[in-house]
Amino acid sequence: MANYGQRRFGLELKQFILNIEDTWWEPSPDRDFAWNAFQIGKWITQHEEENSRSGGGHQKESQRYSILAKEAFRVLGTLWVDHQVLPEPEWLYELLADAPGSNFEASSVALFLREECRQFLIRRRDGQNPDIPTLADGERKQRRYRRRQDLPDPEKPAWATVNRNPPKKVQIPCRVTPEIRALIGNAADDEGISQARWLEEAIAEKLKSQGYNVSLAERKEVVTEQPAKKPKRTQRRAIPLPDASPGIAANRADKATTFRMGESLAAQIDKARGEELDRSAWMNRAIQSFMKDKGKLPKPDNVRDTMSEPVSLRFDKDFFPKVEAAASASGLTNSEWFRRVARWYLEQN
Repeated sequence: MANYGQRRFGLELKQFILNIEDTWWEPSPDRDFAWNAFQIGKWITQHEEENSRSGGGHQKESQRYSILAKEAFRVLGTLWVDHQVLPEPEWLYELLADAPGSNFEASSVALFLREECRQFLIRRRDGQNPDIPTLADGERKQRRYRRRQDLPDPEKPAWATVNRNPPKKVQIPCRVTPEIRALIGNAADDEGISQARWLEEAIAEKLKSQGYNVSLAERKEVVTEQPAKKPKRTQRRAIPLPDASPGIAANRADKATTFRMGESLAAQIDKARGEELDRSAWMNRAIQSFMKDKGKLPKPDNVRDTMSEPVSLRFDKDFFPKVEAAASASGLTNSEWFRRVARWYLEQN
């Protein structure tokens, strides 16, 4: 069944049913296509076979069964529309088995056919008035099968550029100014069509005015009611730049900075801070205490040390300008001021 053609399957199934009149229901006012679909789905539910592959199987097999089931459902629609024929479910199941040549796989196709019947009845119940599918519908949706000798270049594969089916539409290069593009968009929106359709109609009108015989397919039904869009989140005004990310420096509530200290000063701080505080927290406490007590900075340290120990600090955004002002008033850089404050705090404790 893996190589069983979809179209061949549908044609053979249709012919089998038409050749055996004893397998038909007698049509009546109460018996139509929907009634037959209900009877078929009900019968398959009652007689489905238990097997491990009926509900799942490999994905390719499931897709194959689904395709054949859709074709079988189109056969049922064709029989009703063209011949007023309603096949009985049990005979239909046997014919499914005869056409593919496997009872086991026929059961799998039947399960997908039951789903096709169910979906049709659901749409009918919901008032959608679905069209009865026919084999002609399936042929319109499929491209014509081409044999290798029918290809423009049989020496090359079917997907080669020279062998591809001609497209229904082609693209043309076109560049316009932003102003014209905006006008096209507004005009298309006013008519409820896409910009591509608006351009097609404009080009067709121009060609007609020059004497060319041009025709376009009718417009599709214009949808006047657009689905409600999710309201845009109101921008927060509590941050300086509400349109930017809240994580950037300008929108943060704190101010981060770094400085370096020598190994000897770092060792003294580590000894003083203990295990409860890290260096950053200890330095913040030292700076807060210095500013509160209006401390006096110690003299420069005569010990020459390589500034190899980095320390990161974070201050409240309103407090950091005061730190910068204090460092500037003492004639020191921020880093040197931090080191002097650290030594002052060590002397206090």
